Amino acid sequence: MSGEHTEFDATVEAAVEETMETIHAQSAELRDTLAGLQGALATPAAERGFEWAQQARDALRGVREAFSDDAEITEAPGGLFQEVLARAPRLGGKVRSLRGQQAEVSSSIDQETEVLSRLQPDDPEERITEVSRSLLSLVSVLMRYRQSEADLIYDAYHVDIGGEGA
Repeated sequence: MSGEHTEFDATVEAAVEETMETIHAQSAELRDTLAGLQGALATPAAERGFEWAQQARDALRGVREAFSDDAEITEAPGGLFQEVLARAPRLGGKVRSLRGQQAEVSSSIDQETEVLSRLQPDDPEERITEVSRSLLSLVSVLMRYRQSEADLIYDAYHVDIGGEGA
């Protein structure tokens, strides 16, 4: 019987390792796309107006794709959230919180994308500045989401998926 248990443990550990590799790669993709958005937002928006908005919209499109991929990995059958709940049911509240955050972030990305798509070349400087500040707030929300997800993974697996230096 102990041989079966050891084989089961090895299978579970292999599945966890594969999940962690997938999550690490996805976390890096989301981090990189966020850096791209931050770079687009770091340029003087008011001076460049419509051109700035196009760059920000392109960068936000990359963030949307990476965030959607992240949500797919976490929500899929056998995905991160399901694995965490099976491994550590005590973390159910954190999983519910992250699911709620995912929905809010996704909605915010969609709203900001819509706002950017409606900007016109003759929009006043104040409007461009307002949109820029709103996008910076979204970046902050996304960074908090990433940290909450990393905290959940650490709490469930005691694995650091890496930050800036990883």
